[in-house]
Amino acid sequence: DYSGELGKSRLHAEVMDKYNAGVRRRTTKEREWYLAREFYRGNQYAVWIEGRGILDVPRDSRFLNRPKQVYNMSRVIVETIAAYLLKAAPTFSVTPNTGEQEDQAAAAVATRVLYYYWNALALDEKLERTAIWKLVTGNAFWKISWNPLAGPKVPVMAQMPIPSLGADPMTGLPLPPQMKSVQVGEEPGGDIRVDVISPFEFVSDPGADSIENSLYAIHATMRPVPELKALYPEHEDRIHAEGGQ
Repeated sequence: DYSGELGKSRLHAEVMDKYNAGVRRRTTKEREWYLAREFYRGNQYAVWIEGRGILDVPRDSRFLNRPKQVYNMSRVIVETIAAYLLKAAPTFSVTPNTGEQEDQAAAAVATRVLYYYWNALALDEKLERTAIWKLVTGNAFWKISWNPLAGPKVPVMAQMPIPSLGADPMTGLPLPPQMKSVQVGEEPGGDIRVDVISPFEFVSDPGADSIENSLYAIHATMRPVPELKALYPEHEDRIHAEGGQ
């Protein structure tokens, strides 16, 4: 039971324990991912400094003023394979439940909706980024969620009392006010959101053999403070920039 402040604190502690354990488990793989990413970027002289836990480029005082030659075959190979994997654009087809005309029309509309979102969410570009992450690190994910800050504006309605004219014929007292729906503003209606998730931002259940069988998955990333405050206005006073800035 995670209700109440005590339950929320317990839930937060459990999530952080799982996240920190996941980060520790992926430490060894992260070294390989960092090096692979640097090779893809053309930084073939980078090495992992074990004692400091960082990437660095060793400097030899004898060659400080000499440019280092790099022929980035890693990038060529990755982008060639990515182009091969993505040469055929995805196609969508929704199967109607029955052969009835109404079901067939609904399936046709659903197919058009899929194509609309593919283009509106720039999924071609996101699929390419996902393929690059997959080829460089062996891992990449799509996170599909609902973004309440997106979408067209919708009216915000509220019930407002409208004074009634006249009086009650039986008592002579003024009639009670009537309630009427009045538009008091606008807010985003929300829409689908798709994010490309790198393995540096993701941990999951270590006992699962697939994402589908995972008891939990955690996506941890940096987000702008104004965005978080807009998403969680009830916690606005608890949201601060890292480092207190």
